[in-house]
Amino acid sequence: MSYHRIASALRPPALRLAVSQPRYMTGLSALARAACRQKQAPPVPVLDSDCSSSWQDMTPIGTGETMVVLSFRAAAGMGAAFERVVQQLSLELDSVEAGVSDVRVMAGAGGEATFVVTLLSRAEAQRFERTIRPSIQTALAEVSEGGEPCFSSGGMLVPHAHTLGSLLQSLTRHLSGTSRTAEHDVRAVAAELRRWYPRKEEYGGFLSVDEDDPGRYTRNVVHSTPAMEVLMMCWPPGSQSTIHCHDESSCWVTAVEGEVHEVQFDLPLLDRKFERARARLEGAPADPAGHIRGRCGPLRRIRVSPLGGPGDGPELGCKQTYANNEIGIHRIENRSLEPAVTMHVYAPRLRKMKIFRDSGEVSEVTVTSDDSTTVEDVGSWQAELLDVAGWNGA
Repeated sequence: MSYHRIASALRPPALRLAVSQPRYMTGLSALARAACRQKQAPPVPVLDSDCSSSWQDMTPIGTGETMVVLSFRAAAGMGAAFERVVQQLSLELDSVEAGVSDVRVMAGAGGEATFVVTLLSRAEAQRFERTIRPSIQTALAEVSEGGEPCFSSGGMLVPHAHTLGSLLQSLTRHLSGTSRTAEHDVRAVAAELRRWYPRKEEYGGFLSVDEDDPGRYTRNVVHSTPAMEVLMMCWPPGSQSTIHCHDESSCWVTAVEGEVHEVQFDLPLLDRKFERARARLEGAPADPAGHIRGRCGPLRRIRVSPLGGPGDGPELGCKQTYANNEIGIHRIENRSLEPAVTMHVYAPRLRKMKIFRDSGEVSEVTVTSDDSTTVEDVGSWQAELLDVAGWNGA
């Protein structure tokens, strides 16, 4: 019997083997052994049907790779022949390069063998199912129980995506203490935010509407400490914020639902009336009524950036923007006919800011939030499921 077809079926000359990454296959061996012992008929491969919508939506956060798993068990009295065929298949699969990022063959107890093939995309996995998988089954037909897999499965490689709880824990590590804008690793925080997959059941409790003014946007506290504050903001159609600065804080904005636009402006000059009023109150808390007032120079628009929108959000990873006073000031607008939701991360917690108006007026105000939903201890968000530190320290 010839097996060279396996190595050649997926190898066009121009495509090279992709760099493999660590894979986690928790419980796979036990699952395969259980299926083999029960001599189950092979289930319909997951690739033949659509993945659940939430898993499929997470694909862009990760690599988009798809795994195919096939397990066989040696037929009675065919142990040695079974092992020789598996050994040859393993050798030839290792030479398959086109569309494949990783190949592993696991030898289990009691004459079992499991093939785990990771392919670059769902389309490549479907091609594998049409071409390579039949060759593997043919090669093992006479030496395996039933002549077919006792277990088979396939699906998306789950990305290393944050839940809301794990995201808050990660942000806390990056934004601890009383660090200011200049001390923040802006790119590292943005990278963690991009790894968050928003699930409505996690953040839905932080969404609210202003019953007195349904067209007004709302600010809802998710987590608040002096070092960092996380808010969910709800934007009814047509709503917008004022033009404002962020004092000494960094501000990351992430689109969660719908579409908003960020409009950035240069930080304008302030008149002596405002500067002298602020100097007189140096060290005192900002007035919530905005009694530190004056005038500012022209508001020069720098750029307009859409965040979220059709084909955005979970489908393409959360879109973000970053602002601080060195970059400029901004306004968030919902220009659409649908509501939108954004998540804002301030570090340190934003407690005062300047409000700028197109008329040339400027005032400094205290920022207040409804702290009823504030969570000081992010450990209460998500308990660790694995003792990672204990394992790594052993």
